[in-house]
Amino acid sequence: MRVPPALRTRRPELLKNFILLACIFFAGCPGSPSPAKTPASAPQSENNPFWDAGSGPSGSLIFHGCAGIYSKKEESIQLALEEAAKKVAVFTLVEGRLLSFTNIGAGVFDYQSKTETSLIYGDPAAYTEALAFDPETDVLETNRTVFVRVRYQPPEPVSIPYRSSSFQNSVKPAWVDAPPVIPGYTVGLGYAGARAKYADTITASWENSVFSIVTGLYGSAKEEITSTRGPGAFDVASSNTQEIRAAGKLRGFYILDTWTNPGDKSVWTLSIAQKSD
Repeated sequence: MRVPPALRTRRPELLKNFILLACIFFAGCPGSPSPAKTPASAPQSENNPFWDAGSGPSGSLIFHGCAGIYSKKEESIQLALEEAAKKVAVFTLVEGRLLSFTNIGAGVFDYQSKTETSLIYGDPAAYTEALAFDPETDVLETNRTVFVRVRYQPPEPVSIPYRSSSFQNSVKPAWVDAPPVIPGYTVGLGYAGARAKYADTITASWENSVFSIVTGLYGSAKEEITSTRGPGAFDVASSNTQEIRAAGKLRGFYILDTWTNPGDKSVWTLSIAQKSD
């Protein structure tokens, strides 16, 4: 005899759990961040100022792009500049879409999990000419990766009260476990396990931080539990299905900090954004 499915919605709990795990998107994270928050601070960076992020006196913003090493360094620099332009396009306006589905069946090996994501943004080439870049001072090569630093002046000056940089720190920064409070913005955490190319790991991490913000602002969750009773007195099996959906637009998405775990080469990204109507 089959017991009718019992549909239960626990959206606040499921969504809260998913947001806490958003930083470990696509599995492999050593742990989830604490929900505790700390005020934004501006400690003096111990790193090369090349990695500094935030706004300058005129309201301009610093963006970084990266690419793997190619036979010609000029080709790597060009691809890194295209990556930086992509971040400027995402900063202007980005739409993120996410669907996460998990089903745990009655059998020991009856498990399914799937996550689909997409980012929609403007043409990065439209911003290339607006980027200020000096090939003498704004190029750095490390970890078989070429990085570039560009400056972009938004139509409206931007002020972001955050100047710390963790890119080259060997010790895990505090924001991984306690994201700071940035007035006027929603804070996101992105995580990516090591890919074959370091540049790909960095890109996956910051893109995942977009989805963490979109999920926090626009996400919805549902859970369905189905029970089946067999002929025996204790012959009862159940399956559990959980689904997370999120779709929304962000303005002002900006990467504040990036940290690479020196042990497993995973990458964490701290970012901010504003909700767009």
